Amino acid sequence: MPNQCITDIVSVLEKRIDTGFEIGLEQEILLADYDKPVFKIIKTVTDNCITQKYINGNRLIIEGFFRTSIFYQPPMGESITVVSKKQTFQKQLEVQNPVTDVHFIDISGELQYINTRAINPTRISFNGVYQFNVALYSAESIPVTTAVNSSTVCTDSDSLTFFCLQGQGSRQFSLEEELRAGEKADKILHITTHPVNVTAFTYEDKVNIKGDIEAEIVFSAEDSELLQTVKKKFPFSQVTDIQGTAETHVAYAQL
Repeated sequence: MPNQCITDIVSVLEKRIDTGFEIGLEQEILLADYDKPVFKIIKTVTDNCITQKYINGNRLIIEGFFRTSIFYQPPMGESITVVSKKQTFQKQLEVQNPVTDVHFIDISGELQYINTRAINPTRISFNGVYQFNVALYSAESIPVTTAVNSSTVCTDSDSLTFFCLQGQGSRQFSLEEELRAGEKADKILHITTHPVNVTAFTYEDKVNIKGDIEAEIVFSAEDSELLQTVKKKFPFSQVTDIQGTAETHVAYAQL
């Protein structure tokens, strides 16, 4: 019997891009006539929001905006107040080969530093750097030799472990809860939320995503010049339809 190689085509999940990039923050805020003037800068908080992430030919395009909130104290011991500014951004990354199969994009970001100063009582400037990490995964088809046959040998090749990107889906959901700030709370200045303890479980044609949304409220209090904060976790459980999933599959969730 002539030698014969048995080759199968399998789809594997390949990381096409795994890189980082920085975006600079540099803005000025001119306070409106109804805003209280600046006496002392207390704190600066910057959040990012990714609004678009998509493939266009050989380019991965990421769009979004930063929201920078500056807490400051007006003159004469008045209560702390806040002013915010948005800054849009777009980043393009080269992909070596066009992405034609199913894919997903994982993006995370963190503020590296930010400097804030009051130019005068009605103008505030800030500058800093935000660091992003990006990973692009896509399904790739590759040939794999699974057995070799001849007149004297018939052996299977070593066992294979691979991930195949079965499908992807998304959904929006709302969460409405209460959080007590205390009896002396004067004014809500800032609200931030982020997911924690997120897990994803698969079963027939569905993925169940569970976790907590941690909310942090920043507010001013009566008879106090200090910022007050309070945190609370709100549990959530959502089901997303993804055709072809089964209990033996592994799911990944990004919120």
